[in-house]
Amino acid sequence: MAVGQSQSQSKFQGRQLRIGANVLVGILLVAAIVVVLQWSAHRFGGKADWTRSGVNSLSDGTCSLLADLDEKITITTAYFKTDLEAEDQKKFRQAATDLAGLFQAENRSQIEIKAYDPLHDHDKRDALLSRLAKKPKFAEQSAKHLELVARFKAEFQPEIAELLVAES
Repeated sequence: MAVGQSQSQSKFQGRQLRIGANVLVGILLVAAIVVVLQWSAHRFGGKADWTRSGVNSLSDGTCSLLADLDEKITITTAYFKTDLEAEDQKKFRQAATDLAGLFQAENRSQIEIKAYDPLHDHDKRDALLSRLAKKPKFAEQSAKHLELVARFKAEFQPEIAELLVAES
């Protein structure tokens, strides 16, 4: 009897060893496939947009324009965050970030991305406005806006601050 159990146990251990080796080989094979796919995607720039609407890809003209940039550009996304924001706000903020990322992926050396919350990052907002005011295309448009901001700061901000202090 003892001999029979020993043989059966020996066969079971041999079977366990084969199953374990099979699992290990399978895991190593899958890991190797993943590594090769990641390497080839990075090496050859392989990417695919499998969405029906093509939301994760740029047109050929946009890709060509971004690839041929001769000077650095900055893409700035400005979305605010509040405690009361709707679910849509997160979705739109993420969509803008994703689109900026698609642009940057076409020419990483020439495209810089900045994102900020205009309600909380006042210095970044002012830096963006002054940067735009210096651009010839936006000088005329931004002048009126900057005039309104200066007027608000001069006329209304002190009154609002005084009213808030009185109310609290």
